[in-house]
Amino acid sequence: ELREGARTPKPGETELDYGMIGESGTLEAEPGLWIHVTKVASIQTDLILNELLRGTDLHNDMPGNTIIIANRELEILDGVTNQPHTAVWVDIPRDPDCLVCGDKLRLNDEARQTMSLDDLDTSIVFEEDEGEAG
Repeated sequence: ELREGARTPKPGETELDYGMIGESGTLEAEPGLWIHVTKVASIQTDLILNELLRGTDLHNDMPGNTIIIANRELEILDGVTNQPHTAVWVDIPRDPDCLVCGDKLRLNDEARQTMSLDDLDTSIVFEEDEGEAG
């Protein structure tokens, strides 16, 4: 829950817009938010670099498939309160039908085929709408 007044628009405005630049040239946002954004971005970068190292001696297995980061005291797991600036690794089961994390629509190694940019270019077929054909 944001602090009291954090969701209150400026006089004469009807809603907050965190993408607008204020008269002083700064973004209208919760003070200190950028610190948390850069912390999460740094962790994501570390995880991505580790994933790119998969199959090498430098890759480290992670203790779960999802990390939940608390910037304040927070009950993440039922009955367990995490201290500020801590994290918990958890395993969240994948949904096989999910287009992002599911395996149902992924190609297996046998079904993969190499395709050059020329092959891709010649395989594209453009269809005209009947109203546009003339």
